[in-house]
Amino acid sequence: MYFKLRDHDYEIESASVRLLGDPREGTYSMDIDINAKSKDEALDPEMRELRLYHNNGFETGVNNYLALKGKKFVWTSNNNERDEEAGFMYVQEHEYVTCGVIEILDVDIETIRMRWTGKANVYWDEEFSRDVPFETEFEDSIGHPAYLAHPSIWIDEDTVLHILNLEDVFTEEQRLLALYKSGDTDAFVNKWDFMLKLRMEHKGEFYDGEVHYRTVDAPCTMRFADDCPVKLRMTHIGRSASRGRMNFYLAYDE
Repeated sequence: MYFKLRDHDYEIESASVRLLGDPREGTYSMDIDINAKSKDEALDPEMRELRLYHNNGFETGVNNYLALKGKKFVWTSNNNERDEEAGFMYVQEHEYVTCGVIEILDVDIETIRMRWTGKANVYWDEEFSRDVPFETEFEDSIGHPAYLAHPSIWIDEDTVLHILNLEDVFTEEQRLLALYKSGDTDAFVNKWDFMLKLRMEHKGEFYDGEVHYRTVDAPCTMRFADDCPVKLRMTHIGRSASRGRMNFYLAYDE
């Protein structure tokens, strides 16, 4: 991963990519947040840290996340025809990305890798003023969103993972929230304990299974019948149930 602002190199300290599925439309939107830092002592100290991000995300137009591979999203100005901003650069203030291209280089069930090039206003000095060119390549693990209204995760064109009791996740979070408010600040880390009931749909066949989720740090234990041809594991579950959505992090078993 790398980040370049004009001809200055920065190291990426964190990069976050979120897929936000719409249970009504069945399509994904995406938002991005990158934090980078430079060790170049020739730079003014206040120019050594920056953030590049999409404030409200953008529509991808695909309903299968694997179809994102090879896609390009182009902005020729601050906003596109759907009034989605090209992004923002933060150094001292939040300033517009004035044009840009976001490319999806690779994507699989676990990881998405991207390149973002463009120009942004910085308004710092003569070198970092208007339309400063930037380029970055980064990756992040994929969180597959599931909603109470639409508790299914597409694995590929032939495979869907249905979560049969997603409401139990939200009930569990409310229980832990009550514990947290009562003074048990350890509740959200060490006191998760519930079983998710699963149904794998693959090429018209159905296979029932379950996953036990205990704590933030412990791995989820997923079990399906031996004849299930899709070998998945759930690595962890995003534990913020905001707006009726949870993120599930999946991987193929070896």
